[in-house]
Amino acid sequence: MKNSLPRHSVVLIEPHEGLRCFLRTLVNQTPDLYVAGEAANANEAMEMAAAVPDFIVIASPWLPHFGVFHLASVIEPGRLILYVDALPSQTILRWAFNQGASVVSGIDPVDEVSNALKSACSGSTYYSSRIRNTPGFVDRGNGQFRSPVLAALAGFSAKQMSILVLYAQGQRVREIADSMDMSYKAIDSQLYRIRKALCVNDRVELAHFCLREGLIRIPGLQEKSPDVCAICGDRSAVGAHCA
Repeated sequence: MKNSLPRHSVVLIEPHEGLRCFLRTLVNQTPDLYVAGEAANANEAMEMAAAVPDFIVIASPWLPHFGVFHLASVIEPGRLILYVDALPSQTILRWAFNQGASVVSGIDPVDEVSNALKSACSGSTYYSSRIRNTPGFVDRGNGQFRSPVLAALAGFSAKQMSILVLYAQGQRVREIADSMDMSYKAIDSQLYRIRKALCVNDRVELAHFCLREGLIRIPGLQEKSPDVCAICGDRSAVGAHCA
């Protein structure tokens, strides 16, 4: 009698319903994996994290409301896969390296996403061939940023990154405090340190910085392509030959 291998649970966290369907199909086609839950935002994901043990997460870095940054604090290294629209910024890459997160993009072949899933089963990281050839990846070995501002950003904690993203997106300090279960004074103190470290004076400068570094995006400006067939994985002909 064959001993059945333990299956790994996967949580999909992706606001775009079409891409969730595509990723769900890939998971179901990967041996020893199953979809334990799906979330459209980081708040739902945090609740799932408490209920699903030993899970693998596939997530967009730009999750509402505070990005994937704070969520990463409850995920084991090697178990987080960032699925990005296109090639990520150096800041996103560096953050992924520091957190032990894999990175694949929407312009990669479907096999790259499958390889990332297989690597996550063993708790190891995976980066697509396109990402491995980017300057941000090639330069990662020295652990240094040319810019002292980016160097400071690389040292931010998961909570600081979350506060940074929420504030840059326009939330008020009290709203941030409520969403992160922190006091108003604690958030205000963290924002002072963040602005000082990044050499910005106000919310507008902070938002421009976050847009430039790929930490936030303007809704509707960089929408993910819905042209992904959930059956065959073909991004160019949804429903053309798989209906």
